[in-house]
Amino acid sequence: MGAIMKIAVCVKPIKTELVFPNEGRNEAYVINPYDLHAFEKAIELKAMAGCELICVSMGAIGTQYLLTKMIAMGADDALLLCDMAFAGSDTVATSYVLSRAIRSIGGVDLVICGDRSIDGETGQVVYGLSEELGYQCIGRAERFLSAEGELVVAEQRSQDMINQIRFSLPAVVSFCEFSLKTPEISLVALKKARRKGIKVLEHGDIDADRTKCGLFGSKTKVLNIKSDLLKKGAGFVEGSTFDKVSVILDVIMDRKPQLNT
Repeated sequence: MGAIMKIAVCVKPIKTELVFPNEGRNEAYVINPYDLHAFEKAIELKAMAGCELICVSMGAIGTQYLLTKMIAMGADDALLLCDMAFAGSDTVATSYVLSRAIRSIGGVDLVICGDRSIDGETGQVVYGLSEELGYQCIGRAERFLSAEGELVVAEQRSQDMINQIRFSLPAVVSFCEFSLKTPEISLVALKKARRKGIKVLEHGDIDADRTKCGLFGSKTKVLNIKSDLLKKGAGFVEGSTFDKVSVILDVIMDRKPQLNT
């Protein structure tokens, strides 16, 4: 490992309405809350150990602005993996594509991720990355305590205990908490980040085998999608208090009360 630790933080764009369903926001995407928390811990480690921090994301071209924000918040660089060859990737294909991107950076000592994504909730990509890269995996981390040379000390959650662990690099570390707060970014930092720009890479740029990406490389096949949501109507309950209570009990007991609609 070189004198300066090189960190790759994997972040996923999530549709805004999935994260903030009751808020009208003018952005189509936000960073996956688990990844945002992991990024914040990576920034803490950077302040502690003087690391080089690179964000890696796979998504549509319209999500570049999220990576610009990550640079404004403290990342040194950012890569957006955007290629039709990546479309439809399951956790297996996603792990492969991200691992190829991380290898293309060169010399990455530590990969940091959120434990899962709020839209998929599989929690598998972290371990897939570890397998693809051949790095040891440290899951359910709470925070970094120190980093010296090739040794890192962190706190890790284990059921009802917090363990202090020391591990050597290279490694993949995932954080199990999430963050829903809106980061405060200065206009000056955002302007500098925009000037830097985001590198957009396709499968050829990361030397990825197209047959292992997207739908071709996915082990999961979606056969059908349908909605089982029941549409419920509204009605008014008339009569005495006893009548109203009776109707409420009928609803609770699923006895199909008669309502005046």
